[in-house]
Amino acid sequence: MEIGVGFGGRELNQAGVLIITDDAEFTRQITARWQHERMSADVTLATSDVWATAIGERHDVVIVGPLSDEITEALLEALAEQCASTVIFVSLNERILAQVAHYHPNVVTIARKGEWTKEAIAAAGEALGRSEAVAETDPEAEDAQESKRCEALGRYMLEARPRWNNALTSVLGNADLLLLEPAMLPEGVRDQVQAIQTMALRLNDIMRKFSTIDAELRNGETVASQAETYSRDGEFAPAR
Repeated sequence: MEIGVGFGGRELNQAGVLIITDDAEFTRQITARWQHERMSADVTLATSDVWATAIGERHDVVIVGPLSDEITEALLEALAEQCASTVIFVSLNERILAQVAHYHPNVVTIARKGEWTKEAIAAAGEALGRSEAVAETDPEAEDAQESKRCEALGRYMLEARPRWNNALTSVLGNADLLLLEPAMLPEGVRDQVQAIQTMALRLNDIMRKFSTIDAELRNGETVASQAETYSRDGEFAPAR
C-alpha cells in the first residue's frame, strides 16, 4: 500500500521524500522524527509490493528501511539506474550495511541504532537542500531527472511484462473456471469472482495498450533510423 503524507505544502508529484519499508515500526519512527524536525517536504510511504511504481515518480530522497534481501538488492539496482535521487539505506545488520556500501558506494548507509532517525533526517534534509539549489540554478535539471526516471520505469515495465501477463492469464483462467457453473457458488462469492474477472480484464487491457505503445515507439525509431541513413547516403538504404 502507498500512502501520501504531506508535511510541506507541495504536491506529491513534486520534489519530496520516498520511504520504502515493510516494517511498520520503522515507518512510525522515521515519520515521527520528520514531523518533530518540522522539515518542509512531502513524504510518500510505500511497501515492497509497490516500490517499482513509486520510484517512477518525482522524489529527491529515497529512504530504504527493512525489506527482504532479494527485494532490497533489486530496489537498489533500480535506484542506481535511475541516478536521480539520494538514497539512504538503514539497517540493523552491519554485514548488510557493509555490502551495500561496497556495491552501492553512492548510497548513504546508516546503522539503525542510537540517534539513527536524527542522522537519517539530517542526511535527507541536506540532500533536499542540494536539490533545491540545483533546480534554482539549472531549470532544465528537473526535466532531465524526470526523463531518467521515466526511462528506468519503462525498462522495468518491459522486463516485468511477461510475468505480469502470466499472472493475469492465471487469474482470468481461474475466474472463468469458477464461473462455468455459477449456480454452484454462493451469491456473494459469485459476485466477488465476477468482480475479480472484470478487474483482471481491465488490467489486461492496460497491458495491451502498453504493448501497442511499445510497438509504435519501436516503429518510430526504425523510421527515424531509416531517414537518417537516407539523409547520410543521399538515397534510401534500410537501416541494419
